[in-house]
Amino acid sequence: MTMRSGMQRAGISIARRTALLAIFALVIAGINGCTSDQMFAVRAVAANVSSLAPFFDESKGLGKDVTGLQPDTPSGVQASNLPGLYGGTEEQPVDGSSGDGNGQGNGEDDDSTGVFGGSTKPGTCLVTKLRKFLTDPGNSAKAREWAKVLDIRQDQIGKYIDKLTPVVLRHDTLVQNHDFKGGKSVSYDSLLQAGIAILVDQQGLPAVKCSCGNPLRPFTHSADKISVKFEHGNKKWKSYKPHDAMVVQAPPGDAKVDRLQLIDVQNPDTVIARDAGMDTEDETFQKDAPRTVPAVTQQRYADAANALAAEGLTPAYEGEQPADDAIVTGSNPPEGTDRTWGESVTLLVASQSPTPTESTTGPTTAGPTSPTTSPTTVDPTSPTTSPTTVDPTSPTTSPTTVDPTSPTTGGSSTGGSDDGGTGGLPTDNISASASEATSPEPTLSESPTSSEVVSAEPGISDTAPGEPTSGESSVSTA
Repeated sequence: MTMRSGMQRAGISIARRTALLAIFALVIAGINGCTSDQMFAVRAVAANVSSLAPFFDESKGLGKDVTGLQPDTPSGVQASNLPGLYGGTEEQPVDGSSGDGNGQGNGEDDDSTGVFGGSTKPGTCLVTKLRKFLTDPGNSAKAREWAKVLDIRQDQIGKYIDKLTPVVLRHDTLVQNHDFKGGKSVSYDSLLQAGIAILVDQQGLPAVKCSCGNPLRPFTHSADKISVKFEHGNKKWKSYKPHDAMVVQAPPGDAKVDRLQLIDVQNPDTVIARDAGMDTEDETFQKDAPRTVPAVTQQRYADAANALAAEGLTPAYEGEQPADDAIVTGSNPPEGTDRTWGESVTLLVASQSPTPTESTTGPTTAGPTSPTTSPTTVDPTSPTTSPTTVDPTSPTTSPTTVDPTSPTTGGSSTGGSDDGGTGGLPTDNISASASEATSPEPTLSESPTSSEVVSAEPGISDTAPGEPTSGESSVSTA
């Protein structure tokens, strides 16, 4: 009897354990299912619309955005040194923008010193005014929080600002934005409209929103899992497309960017070569200017990709994303070949065999490691092929490459673009659209939260598409 009872209890115990394990498995499966459906709240920020709680009073003319700019179509992750990724205005700093290194300007009147293009000209940043404000002892609380966001010391602000470079966004771009509330910086994810003027750091990453001085950091979530909300005076702009949000990442090997090659937002046929930093001069040339493929054989893949970008060519590769340390065995077309600015060059590594002629199917663009999304490549001038940019390590999504400057023909643009892409550099229309009228400065009404997780609500938010099919190629810029 005792043995039978023990066996019965043992059987009951095993049954209970089995039931508990089954329930646990169902709970885990449910959690995973919910996680995959989570959407991250993103606040839309329209050009020339004031921030709710800016670090800098926007009425004092720190910077001005470009309105009516028709964005280029790439989506996903893009390398910051890609030719034509950013735009700019063909103006020089007035009276220089560098001070004495400790945040003091060169003149008494802020409006007459350190102006990049003039305080009232669209696409500009009044850098000296920003530096002087943040180094004023009376603004130490804001300066302390500003420096903390950008991971620098407060006494490094002046020198840090001098190394920033003014650009104009040519794409609707995802960033981590920051307001100043209650004496602290408050982070929130935001989608900046194409045409917004920003300052980028030494890696070409968004660092400061010009009009309000708010510090910016890289977006850390998947661009496919966002719920964009238009509120607080930020009306949905005419060119907005839910699937075309872009994320900027550092170049291959986390390299620094010595020179940015920008599309002139007022004259899209002109390229502005701008050295990094404030105390620099621009070089301009036509975007159909010839370029020669540099020698890249036996270089590290990251070094070769960055060398092509520096030359004004779009790095690409075939097959799987090469590692940064992979040795390049050649290029297609080979070194010494003449190309047009922005056209792609395919890098071959040890596991690949060079081919005598260029591939007629678009090679994938080379790019740095992408933790969350698959970027699209911008090949600004490829006239016949439509290479896709490859995000070296993007595991899940796969936007395709857009050739921003192809004059007549172009490959298809998948990456979420609703217009199918033309493969050519879109015309940046600077005239303001009637539907893009900005709203008056809103009042401070709510406290944004960082990385807020939400569920998509039809009719309230615009959500990005779901996971792409496995048949799509992954993409990224270099």
